[in-house]
Amino acid sequence: MAQGSLDIAEFITKTGGELAGRVLLVDDLVDSGVTLTRVIALLKQRFSTIVEVRTAVLWYKAVSHFKPDYHVQYLPRVRGSISRSRNMTRCGRNNSTRVCAAHNPLSNLT
Repeated sequence: MAQGSLDIAEFITKTGGELAGRVLLVDDLVDSGVTLTRVIALLKQRFSTIVEVRTAVLWYKAVSHFKPDYHVQYLPRVRGSISRSRNMTRCGRNNSTRVCAAHNPLSNLT
């Protein structure tokens, strides 16, 4: 599958009954918004009994063209160089540069 393509399974696993009425579509992150936009369109196409789809994500990036209905944290656009931000530090056994739990501003979301 090529990068940027979306492969959606034919069947959706659910606890019971037909997928209908009001649906909350949950994802971890909305980046470009392509996935959520396509999944909403597909749900409405396959399940004519859906009357409303709302979206919820953990992280909503400023660069997204899609605005979720609910989000936990908004990630603003970072200006300037991102080669080594103040949240990056030398960590790990091999001294590689990465964000570690002690320096990660999102680490308190447990």
